[in-house]
Amino acid sequence: MKCIQSILGQTFNDYEIILVDDLSIDSSNVIAGKYAEKEAKLKLIQNTNNLGVSYSRNNGLKIANGKFIVFVDSDDTLNTDALSKIYKTVINNNHPDLVVFGFGGSSDEANMGKYFNELTDINSAFKIINEIQYYIGYCWRFAYNNKIIKECDILFRDVIIHEDALFTSEYLLACKKVTGISDKIYNKGRSNSGLSSARDINATISCLRVAYLLQKTYSDNLDYEKKTYIIGRIKFIISHFLPRIINTATDELISIAKYIDVTNINKHLKDRITLFRLIVDWGPEGILHLRKTFYDHLHQVILKHPFRKVVVFCGGLFGESVVDGLLQLDVEVHALIDNSPLYLNSEYRGISYKTIRVLKDKANILVLICNQRDAHYLEILKQVSEINPKARIERIKF
Repeated sequence: MKCIQSILGQTFNDYEIILVDDLSIDSSNVIAGKYAEKEAKLKLIQNTNNLGVSYSRNNGLKIANGKFIVFVDSDDTLNTDALSKIYKTVINNNHPDLVVFGFGGSSDEANMGKYFNELTDINSAFKIINEIQYYIGYCWRFAYNNKIIKECDILFRDVIIHEDALFTSEYLLACKKVTGISDKIYNKGRSNSGLSSARDINATISCLRVAYLLQKTYSDNLDYEKKTYIIGRIKFIISHFLPRIINTATDELISIAKYIDVTNINKHLKDRITLFRLIVDWGPEGILHLRKTFYDHLHQVILKHPFRKVVVFCGGLFGESVVDGLLQLDVEVHALIDNSPLYLNSEYRGISYKTIRVLKDKANILVLICNQRDAHYLEILKQVSEINPKARIERIKF
């Protein structure tokens, strides 16, 4: 309800709302229906089956008449002047192809709008994005020119995760001019949906498909910054694919290789991306080899620090995948640690999440830090060293 109210409460008036109810199981459909009855600018699409986020967004795009498109997730809100600022930016910059804006948070990506205060050519835009540490590229952090979406037939693909990465990449590659708003006009709600699909085989397949489809956008004729961007996006997706294969059954791992056409992988990318090279050269066995490499690495780390209590620092997909690997090696995990309150009072595989205080004054502790961001790793390293200077620390990267 807060999401809809934040959009209806805009100081700018010339806009339409397309609300898609994907066969919700709570009272959302009733609330949406009531809004649709009394708000003329609101169009309601009610899916007869649960079609997923990609189909739902595509259904909305099909009937969108606005010149610019902004996506808003159901847990999120817009500042009251968000659309007004987007409109003024569009007019003042002669209808650019893309408007970048800030959102709640302290990361470089959350503040990315400030780097686009002036109209920027697309190659310069890619250079800026390539310098953003751990850029994700959520679809809701841009305003899109609807003319480009329709002329280039850019839609969300039938995958259950990382659909944003593919959509935004295909759109960016179709752009020529980009501008931005330095202000943070979009507010993220407390959504944790990504964690629920972490162990789903369909999520693993989606990661592989997105990586494969991204490589199809690569061309040897592209400018350097565009090539760098695509390679970075592929590596980002693969970093989320690898943890998912740790606890996947062998027969399922072998079967997922069929979702990419090995004859259609760019030769340059095959040489740059280990996953592609292994699948092209080894077939499905290449994915099994990757998993074995991870187990071997984890085993070597454990052998370096025998007879120690093992603590895994980093919740969710990465940390829990390391736990799976350790359990496969018959290593007892003392605790899981994460700084986020989302994980407190929960457990994984019977192992409780604790605060960092569990390390204090503990002897014989080995801490495995699994956070993939360099800045976060260094911060966690500092925290662990301060609370227990005698702890042994290793970093696990995917």
